[in-house]
Amino acid sequence: MTRAELEQRIIAAIKSTIAESTGKAGAAVTIDSKLDRGSIGLDSLGWATVIVRLEAELGADPFRTESTRGLQTVSDIVDLYQKTLETQS
Repeated sequence: MTRAELEQRIIAAIKSTIAESTGKAGAAVTIDSKLDRGSIGLDSLGWATVIVRLEAELGADPFRTESTRGLQTVSDIVDLYQKTLETQS
């Protein structure tokens, strides 16, 4: 999977979760979006939903072995998944 495809899938999972939990479209989510609640609008339960969704879709959960420290943007999440998927290959 290319980085661009991974970005699209992760952003789509975030947008779907926002739409389901808030009733609002997550159109403003981009690769540079900050992960804080004020920027994206997801609380801890929303993020847990995103992670479960991505684990089912991608077959990977990088949060089991990697630290979440330093994750500030959607791009950071993409990097984390990309690293995990590359190590699984």
